[in-house]
Amino acid sequence: MHITLELSQELQELYLQFAKEQHITKEELMQKALVAYMQYRREQQIIDEHESTLKPKLTIDEQIEYMKQQGISFELCSEQKAREFLENHNYFFKIKSYAKNYEKHNGIYKNLDFAYLVEFSKLDMYLRRFILNLCLDVEHLLKVSLNAHFCNNSSEDGYQVVKDFLLENPNIKKQINKKASSVSFIKNLTSKYQENFALWNLIEILSFGDFLKFYQFYFKQYPDKQHQQLYSLAYCAHRLRNAAAHNNCILNTIKIPYNENFSPNKYLQTQLAKMPNLSALVRQKVSSSPLLHDIVALIMLFNELCVSEEIRKIKKQEILKLLKRFKKNKNYFIKNDFIILQFKIFQKITYFLFFKPNISKKCYHSIAEQKCVTAFSGEIGQLLSSPFFDI
Repeated sequence: MHITLELSQELQELYLQFAKEQHITKEELMQKALVAYMQYRREQQIIDEHESTLKPKLTIDEQIEYMKQQGISFELCSEQKAREFLENHNYFFKIKSYAKNYEKHNGIYKNLDFAYLVEFSKLDMYLRRFILNLCLDVEHLLKVSLNAHFCNNSSEDGYQVVKDFLLENPNIKKQINKKASSVSFIKNLTSKYQENFALWNLIEILSFGDFLKFYQFYFKQYPDKQHQQLYSLAYCAHRLRNAAAHNNCILNTIKIPYNENFSPNKYLQTQLAKMPNLSALVRQKVSSSPLLHDIVALIMLFNELCVSEEIRKIKKQEILKLLKRFKKNKNYFIKNDFIILQFKIFQKITYFLFFKPNISKKCYHSIAEQKCVTAFSGEIGQLLSSPFFDI
């Protein structure tokens, strides 16, 4: 490689002097300089390309203009109301994420009003609250279930299984040690039993994800088919629990699933197949949608664990309230067949799971539960009359 550069006499003398100091020829020095310059240009190009992909900060007025350019209309919700909503109730990045549920044609949304995005954000809020409340009940009931099994297990003293678990999971042990020195409601409990945890202490301080790891670990030591099935449902439901607890968007994943490596739970599929009057379409959609699948897993888990007639009645009231709220502005979605279908399936599957229609009396947990379903018959009738429900 021969390099010829038109340099001033002064620069040529500097090159020659530096080359001598480095014990290389002037040509070799120029080659090294060129290689360094080319590397610099490549790095600068990467930086420039990265910066060109960064989205700029937008004022609220600019956010509204940006949405208008993308085809989002402001007919049902005026620009002024949209501005107030973005200033006081929600923010652009989150509200815009629900547009993922709508098709684009040549980069422009069709049949999408800002009011639809607002409605999605509200429905998502109500759904998260329902999910989180149900998850808290399920988490408690799983601990009750584990503790009941342990109390009847003469082979386990409650200490050895914890020692083995923490030995196998050193990161969890480190987290526990941090909790012992941090300010929290479990600080005293953690510091008191830090060096000698028993099962009944440990389950009080573990996060839900770590508790599930311990639940699985325990029932690998003491195999029990029913509890292993419960774990498989809980593993599906914990993603929803985390999303709801951290206030993440859920309904922006209707069209673009949040789990690319999704595979349906076999136990869940078996249980769905046993449900009378549940169409093949509903079963197929639940088995192909991570969101619907995990919601079904959570409700099934609750049904498996909860024997309290009072709590079951409360949950029935909560799901009816949620389903009614989903109906409130149903006309917003009437032009989006995909969304309508997802809402229909959600309503129907939750109705079947909570109220068990056309199932023999022996399938109810008790006569009182059967009476509870009868008590809700008027509200259920209103629900069944919904245009969303006809599938």
